[in-house]
Amino acid sequence: MTFSEEVADLGLTKESLGEALGVAFSTVQMWGEDPPLYALAYLKIFRENKDLVAEMTEWVEGLQDILPQAD
Repeated sequence: MTFSEEVADLGLTKESLGEALGVAFSTVQMWGEDPPLYALAYLKIFRENKDLVAEMTEWVEGLQDILPQAD
C-alpha cells in the first residue's frame, strides 16, 4: 500500500496528518510517496490504536448481551 493509500485507508487526509504531526500540509505534500520514518511510525500507531478501539468496542457490546439489564 502506498503512503497516500495508507493515509486514506485510515480515514485521514494529508492535511489532518500534517496537523497531527505539527507540520504544514505543504510539507506532507512534499514528501510524496517517501515520507520520513516518524510519519510512518505515526500511521502504524494510529492504525494499532484504531484497531484496538474497534476490538474494545466489540468486546463491550458483547458484554451488554450477557450482563443483566438494570431496570
